[in-house]
Amino acid sequence: MNQIKLVLSSLALVILSACGGKSDSDSTDAEFLRVSAELKQTLPEVDESLSSESPEGVWRVASHSVFNSSYEFGYGGMGEDLFFLDMEFKSYSQLLLIIQKNDSAENAYIVSICSGSGAIRVWELDGDTLFHETISDSDAYYSNMNGYLVLDNNLSLMGRDSYNFNDSHSDGESSSFYSGVKISDATDFQEAQDLNIDLQINEKDASYRLSDDLINPNCFSISQSEGQLKEYTPATETNNTYNQSSTSFVIEMKDGARIAAYEDTIAIDKESSIDNDGYYSDIDMQYSQLYSCSPEMEAQDDNCLKSLIMTTGAETNSMSASSKGESLTGEAFEVTFSYSQE
Repeated sequence: MNQIKLVLSSLALVILSACGGKSDSDSTDAEFLRVSAELKQTLPEVDESLSSESPEGVWRVASHSVFNSSYEFGYGGMGEDLFFLDMEFKSYSQLLLIIQKNDSAENAYIVSICSGSGAIRVWELDGDTLFHETISDSDAYYSNMNGYLVLDNNLSLMGRDSYNFNDSHSDGESSSFYSGVKISDATDFQEAQDLNIDLQINEKDASYRLSDDLINPNCFSISQSEGQLKEYTPATETNNTYNQSSTSFVIEMKDGARIAAYEDTIAIDKESSIDNDGYYSDIDMQYSQLYSCSPEMEAQDDNCLKSLIMTTGAETNSMSASSKGESLTGEAFEVTFSYSQE
């Protein structure tokens, strides 16, 4: 189990990135419409007073994602027994994001879905549909990311996003459904006077607020996920299955910087569990990555969490999240976010 915890600490941000999903070819239109309708129930009503001339603005978006992947570890003389790890997750997310025109092409837009990767994704508008596709193909690695968002009068949307990857020792895919509503015509959270937004970041003896020029969020995301980890060790022919649940909070900036915090619990059996929490930030070029450590990890104290407390909440017209903790060396951090509208 310790080797799984070590692996998950290194894969945590990869998993956050992957939950931006793959729409399988056998997914039915009926499923798409059903899930989209369920997600829509968690969102505000469409505001007809907002501009319908373009999709630019602040959007409240709900998503449902499924992520499946397989990994091989201990190969090539890594000093470990060979073992395989399969991961299956389902997650629900609430996002506050900006859709903004991009100068790279006439019909190009930036749509940040808070994947946690910090990658800036450009979508193209064709009629009433935003779409994107990115393919990476080499001898060692292949990935395909694509998706579409169908706009209704530029005031609401629904769509799908997809991602799959494979190399010689891993493969995975994810599928996501989206439903969203425009809630402001502003293309900057600092200028969204019709929304009540508060952001406070305290880390590395520095403090930042939403009003600071350095702080330019593109997206806020709150996610809840549940799934299973399945471990197989050929040498001993043993199989183990563990249930896992997590809560995550992600902020992505327009310059690609990001903050990601997560609380992760792995249930060993009915009576015992292991915490696998983490915090990542690269705001203002100040890099910080903290995670739950164990003796087997041989990690430095300044990379190990002493404590982490997270709270999240989402209602039809509001969202909130906070993350507070410190490392074993006493490095403290606290991030709080809230938004509401009348």
